Amino acid sequence: MDEALALLPIAGTGAGRAPRWMPALAAALVRIDAAGDVEPLLDPWQEPGDRARAFAAMALAYADLGRVGDARLSAQQAAQAADGSPPDSTWAHVAQALACAGAGEAAEELLRQHLLPTDRSKKGEWRRADRLARLAVAAGLAAHDQERSDKLLLPLLEDLHASKDSPQGRSTLLARLAALLPVVTATGADGRHPYAALLQEVQDVGLGYADRKDPNTWQPETVLVHALLRIGADEDPGGQLEWLTRGVANRGPEHFPTAALAVVHAAMGDAETALRVAERAADPRARAVALTAAAGHLARVPVRPLPALDPTTQPDSFTRTVQHLALEVTSHTPADYRAASSFLRLALSTAGWHHALPVLALVEPEAVARVRDIAVVHTRAAGRGGSEEAEFDGRWGR
Repeated sequence: MDEALALLPIAGTGAGRAPRWMPALAAALVRIDAAGDVEPLLDPWQEPGDRARAFAAMALAYADLGRVGDARLSAQQAAQAADGSPPDSTWAHVAQALACAGAGEAAEELLRQHLLPTDRSKKGEWRRADRLARLAVAAGLAAHDQERSDKLLLPLLEDLHASKDSPQGRSTLLARLAALLPVVTATGADGRHPYAALLQEVQDVGLGYADRKDPNTWQPETVLVHALLRIGADEDPGGQLEWLTRGVANRGPEHFPTAALAVVHAAMGDAETALRVAERAADPRARAVALTAAAGHLARVPVRPLPALDPTTQPDSFTRTVQHLALEVTSHTPADYRAASSFLRLALSTAGWHHALPVLALVEPEAVARVRDIAVVHTRAAGRGGSEEAEFDGRWGR
């Protein structure tokens, strides 16, 4: 594993950038009650954006543990560190951290500062980024300030509702609806949600489209969500799974939401097929994402919406959506740590091992301590001006 650690690309092209896995490790250390080990790991890395993301990840971990005071402190550290960071997606991670710590006004202020560009060619990308950030902030605020959360959700839901009348809109309706559900379920209001009727109408139209439309026109994302909704309704998703099995075979795992499909099989209680699907990914990082996504479901690890996209460090937002929905529709299924561990061991043997850290912290916390020990050597080498590809004396598992 330490060879994978040494060869992992750094966070950016400039000197002094932290490894891409540092935020995930910082959060994992919080989860195993070793937060005091984070600052020494961060010391060699002084780039504002890197430090801001690490503190933001710690805030989310504290929030998941119910330690709101610590979450607020880490979120404030993230906001302070982000001042002067490059114009990338760091702001969205900080906004989510602030929201999860209950700092709603500060989170919304970051959203307001994300201004629509004047360059028309960049507006589509801006809208996608803005949507992801708003969903992440709304979900984070739901437990602290439902009214503020609802106000962020409503425009997104109204846009989705308006699109249900067009053929193109209906074809992706279920997948886009699923992306909103983390906000709705975070309130704990179920059918008492103020927009429950609007949500139900969108779901009914989406399911009607999926049930009646020619399967040759289906899209994988729609079918994956449809399969999970059928599982939640105690209905057989056999037709959807058959279509998905053919789809991944015809398109190839690199052109298919393979990680999400592995999660659906895990939700069906079919760990063997989930493992087989996850291992079909040829790229080692994509394989690690798929293995970890399935392991996270088996271990019942809660997930939050992604506030921004960074394919080098995280799964895509749709995989995260499927992970959340799969947990919701199988809420009475107990955790299976033994099965999850078998997936994690395979993920740790790839160059994408760092994707496993959030699940590893729950299932095998002693392994996170081992990662920390390797990372200490890595950061000391960096502090001495060593190469990012420095060799280590130790070996994983020794």
